[in-house]
Amino acid sequence: MNFYDCQTALKAHLATEFKKPDVRTIDILAGELEEDAITSTVILPAVFVMFRSGALNPDRSSYEFPVVVATESMSLDKKTSQRNNLELAALVADFLLANPVFESADGGRYQIGPEMQAGLYALNDRHCVIVLHPNISDNSV
Repeated sequence: MNFYDCQTALKAHLATEFKKPDVRTIDILAGELEEDAITSTVILPAVFVMFRSGALNPDRSSYEFPVVVATESMSLDKKTSQRNNLELAALVADFLLANPVFESADGGRYQIGPEMQAGLYALNDRHCVIVLHPNISDNSV
């Protein structure tokens, strides 16, 4: 059971396998989820992996690593900003559900469950942040 191993493996899975050329940043988000910290410190659009919680047991552990999708719109229109983000968030969700198994360099093997929740975190006239909530099982044990 290694939270960091799972987090870095999920980030690597997205960074190497998710082929969306306009996504400029794929990284780990440490600390609190704050709109200003995300939208002002990285090149957008961006995808982040963030640790939220874990259920640990000897047989099979599960983790929640929200995947944060942040976009920027130059249109100054909330509908356009949200549409652009929803399209990218849907592509990320589709990728994760179609490619649910990923491995770490240390031999960890993880699988994303068949269901995923998503929610709007922030929306203003320039930025939109949507958070996907995949359930991940640790198949290493």
